[in-house]
Amino acid sequence: VEQFAKAPADTSAERLFNFIKSIEEGSNRISTWSLSIIGGSLLALLSNEYLHPSAAKLKMIYLLFVLGWLLIGISFYNGKNITSRTIAAELHKNDKALLATIFTACNTYYSRQLRFFNFALLVFGIWLLLFLLWWVFGDSIINLI
Repeated sequence: VEQFAKAPADTSAERLFNFIKSIEEGSNRISTWSLSIIGGSLLALLSNEYLHPSAAKLKMIYLLFVLGWLLIGISFYNGKNITSRTIAAELHKNDKALLATIFTACNTYYSRQLRFFNFALLVFGIWLLLFLLWWVFGDSIINLI
């Protein structure tokens, strides 16, 4: 498991708590971006204001949204776990041993949250590339598939 930050062994409880709060802030930022991506993808799917492919084969690229939403959902789940651990940290601000355990868990969840968010970005990027190819070449792109 990738680690973003390792707390030194001699870290004070206050410093560990600050590390945990920093992880939570980063996690919240990723969650906000995720909500924006979900909103944008829903808008692209439901909007009548822009062109959609007419060929059923080309409409299949929209199935990538399901995979992207699933990955963002997993990212959200890991972010939720960070939030609950941060609440626990606030209740035990002076317990250095427990804060070290909470920090390790938050760090692991943040790594997972970021990984699944990046996978979701990749999926939506692939959709955007395929959509752009359709937009440039039109329905004739079916012959290339």
